[in-house]
Amino acid sequence: DERRLAFQQLRGWEYWNNYQEASWHENGTEQAADIIVWGLLDRPIKPIRITDNSCAELMAGYLTLTGRLPLHGYLDLCDLSITELSANS
Repeated sequence: DERRLAFQQLRGWEYWNNYQEASWHENGTEQAADIIVWGLLDRPIKPIRITDNSCAELMAGYLTLTGRLPLHGYLDLCDLSITELSANS
């Protein structure tokens, strides 16, 4: 509960899991899931399904959720725009 409250304050979502009241990316569960995937996946990804997805924001979210540094948390793509990602493909 303490971590979830800290995560809510950090990310600013209102609902943990209520799709009738909030769009997909505004639910805390979805933000947490994307951030955890970013921190654990063994290859670089660009989290584009949630907002506030800079490297610093992803790192802060992961640390708030887990209290640990990400296992991987590649910083290769998280600060690139969609245009830059397309150009690098």
